[in-house]
Amino acid sequence: MNHFKLLACLIAVVFFSSFSSTRETLFEGQISYKITADSDQGDFDAAVYASRFGSAAEFFFRQGNYEMRQKGDFIVPYFYLKKTNKIYFQTQEQDVLVWEHATTPNTKILKHEIKPKALKVRVSMDESVDCDELRLQLSNSEGEQWQESYFYHANRFTINGLWFNTHKLHAFNQIYAKMNAIPSRIVRIKDGIKTTFELQKVQNYNLETHFKELEQLVAVSQLRERDKD
Repeated sequence: MNHFKLLACLIAVVFFSSFSSTRETLFEGQISYKITADSDQGDFDAAVYASRFGSAAEFFFRQGNYEMRQKGDFIVPYFYLKKTNKIYFQTQEQDVLVWEHATTPNTKILKHEIKPKALKVRVSMDESVDCDELRLQLSNSEGEQWQESYFYHANRFTINGLWFNTHKLHAFNQIYAKMNAIPSRIVRIKDGIKTTFELQKVQNYNLETHFKELEQLVAVSQLRERDKD
């Protein structure tokens, strides 16, 4: 009996040590992306596109909460809080936030495939690794279709995909369950325009205070639901 008790204790120690180690390696911090766009369309102007949608983005992530800062005339900063399962958009009015619930799915995955070691992608200033590609064919309720590719590595910027289990907007719950990682590169092809988010810089640090400040911002702001039209 003592032998079995000892064995059970050893299994428990190994399990919880492994779980703790895994949690310690999960990504938390900031990723900077460079945004580029090109098209075969003769009238496409990359400079105009960049002014509208931005040429760089800053992505902040902690335990399923995220913030995206992408400067452009047509883009506003936004953040997602797992606690409320809502995305909040900043507005020109200082004390007003527009929110959208992440529960309702608005994107359908028509087809997907994972290609192992599809592309060598930079994951730091001095390192590149072979990344898997998650290739998706997507559609929305308006009948539009487009393609997205996420290049990721299982041991780089690892997260728990289940953090997004209620984030059905933009099919996050399905996409991140397949990757369990933050992508190092994203390629989107829609309406003849290819947009690429390419990793430039990574900073690993604790963002607990950062997201508590965003929670406080929600608490003191006027909240308006986003127009679904």
